[in-house]
Amino acid sequence: MVIREGKGVMSFVHLDDAAAATVLALDRDGPVIYHVTDDEPAPMCDWVPG
Repeated sequence: MVIREGKGVMSFVHLDDAAAATVLALDRDGPVIYHVTDDEPAPMCDWVPG
């Protein structure tokens, strides 16, 4: 069921991108917070079955 015409958005991260981000993070010193996400979120109406 798509709520409110599916106008919400959802970000996805490909497994390869998550792995690459992890490798880059392991090369950094000290505690750091990273936010890894899609820069082009998909509208719910495009990927949720209606």
